[in-house]
Amino acid sequence: MNRNYLPVFILLITLAFGARGQSLTWQKVYSLHDKEVASSVAQTADGGYIVAGYTGSGYDTSDMWILRLNAAGDTLWTKLLDFEKVDWALSVTISSDSSYVMAGFTSPNSVSSGTIMKVLKLSRNGDILWTFTDTITGLIAGDVVQPPGGGYTLFGCNYDGNPDTIAVIRLRENGQEDWRRIYQGLTFGIIYQMKPTRDTGYILAGQIYSDSITGYDNYLMRLNHNCDTVWTKIFGTVNWDIAYAVEEDMNGHYLVATAEDYGANTILYSVGEDGSILDIRTYGLGTGSYLYALSKTDDGGFIASGVAGTAFTDHGLLVMRFDAAGDSLWTRVYQQVQYAWSDDIHQTMDEGYIVAGTVSYNYGNNSDMWILKLDESGLVGIRDNPADAMAAGISISPNPCTTTAAIRYSLINASVVTISIYDAFGRKVDEPVRSFQAPGSHCLQWDAGKHRAGLYCCHIKTDDKAAMLKLMVTK
Repeated sequence: MNRNYLPVFILLITLAFGARGQSLTWQKVYSLHDKEVASSVAQTADGGYIVAGYTGSGYDTSDMWILRLNAAGDTLWTKLLDFEKVDWALSVTISSDSSYVMAGFTSPNSVSSGTIMKVLKLSRNGDILWTFTDTITGLIAGDVVQPPGGGYTLFGCNYDGNPDTIAVIRLRENGQEDWRRIYQGLTFGIIYQMKPTRDTGYILAGQIYSDSITGYDNYLMRLNHNCDTVWTKIFGTVNWDIAYAVEEDMNGHYLVATAEDYGANTILYSVGEDGSILDIRTYGLGTGSYLYALSKTDDGGFIASGVAGTAFTDHGLLVMRFDAAGDSLWTRVYQQVQYAWSDDIHQTMDEGYIVAGTVSYNYGNNSDMWILKLDESGLVGIRDNPADAMAAGISISPNPCTTTAAIRYSLINASVVTISIYDAFGRKVDEPVRSFQAPGSHCLQWDAGKHRAGLYCCHIKTDDKAAMLKLMVTK
């Protein structure tokens, strides 16, 4: 789809930031047909990314779409997988052998009818190594975890009719089923996320229907390494509640991201090893706010993403950073045209964050994948677009260059300026500028002659902004 995208506006909820590292930042939109959704993302060993989602003319006419990106977000290869009328990839994980394992579903009918769990393993080049197709109709596969003993553990939920079944399946290394556990009798029981625990067990978060008064409540399942039930927990407010995401903390407790009363409040619960509620923190972000993804950070804290509610101008893509206690460090909302959200987020090797987002047009009728690479403070650069760069007062010439490139930029206010050069693998190869500079126009003569021929990214960062442009060195 060819569209004129509006600039992304970042709404800052907090003004205090810690020390900044040197993270490469960018944002890019990926489009193929009328409707694209990014479900999951993971960082590869070379600093690039693998993205899983789907593309098509609508929800009920779609194919799995897998994208392999380099560190700068450039597409290395894509894979379009067409099995049935409806094909969705909902999660991706990187196996111990550096291959990619995708899980989702196919259906000859629609998203809500005749769904069958599908799991695929792809090589690093995107070749299909094996597929697993379930024999039970009505289940949709979610997260995949690789346990210490090898193989793969995944969960599936029943979405047909009145969902009441949750399945956890163990696959061997070759994709053949080893065993499964079935949990039934859960009225409208749906699992949204499964995470491994430190004792090689699992924690699952979702929803269950309690009664006509409270409606849905949060639901947790704690399983041991054989997926036997250790405990279950039903909890929530007097209103409608859904637990979308869960993560284990440094103390062996569980942080659960939930939505109350159709997203009127975002609530974080701290749950003990025995399922007891230890702490509750409420964030009023307006009706329609949801945290769909939650993952750990290296300092013991958490990073979460989802969609912002009516407390903001539009429903933008929401990212929240929490410390180890669950206190909010900062909140940012990234807005495009009408509606945007994120289903997955992770910390990256350079202490930034990679976000699997989707930007929607006409409130859901059309959408594109929107992948954002943030720095450690949640800042993201302008798109790699010459028009955007000129508007921001940034230029590189000549480009391509052989010996020297002039990097020009302007400052409205005095600021600490850092210019970093990254290669195509995301490795920082040069930092020609890190200094406090006065307002006005500036020009750096960058020595390209000492670097190999190839594609580079020039990352310019000030106290409150970041920008990235591509730079080609030839010999």
